[in-house]
Amino acid sequence: MITSNWNICSINDYIPTMETDSQYEHGDCLDIIYAIIDKYQSTHQIIVCGDLNGTFSNCRNNKHDRLLKQFAQETNLSTVGNYGEQKTFFHHSGQSSSQIDYILTTNSDIYSNHEIWKNTPSNVSAHVLVSMLTNIAIPLLEKNILIKIKKLSRD
Repeated sequence: MITSNWNICSINDYIPTMETDSQYEHGDCLDIIYAIIDKYQSTHQIIVCGDLNGTFSNCRNNKHDRLLKQFAQETNLSTVGNYGEQKTFFHHSGQSSSQIDYILTTNSDIYSNHEIWKNTPSNVSAHVLVSMLTNIAIPLLEKNILIKIKKLSRD
């Protein structure tokens, strides 16, 4: 069992894309996340992360974007840090890009920094990594335990 200075409810998600009438499936996914948040918000700090297939950016305002913005407002979720207009998704054809990958929380005290990684030729995903440095303290249970941390290669 891991204990920390906060109880954390972490929700990692992939919300459906912009297919015809996909706003219904998109809304269903947000409803499921809403139910989880509603259940745990009084006892846990909420972190929602993943490919939300909607943007908070001012550069567009389609049906998914409006659903996401309304959802974030209703659940008191906000982005960790300032995303600006930095892109997180790059279509494989190279013809489009957008900002649709986020880390959201109900408590800004839970994070100290975030980063949107640069796209590199070795990245085979259409998405770049969005990471967050937290203020979550996890005490060691035994003093003789050695913890190894493997640093990710950034190319």
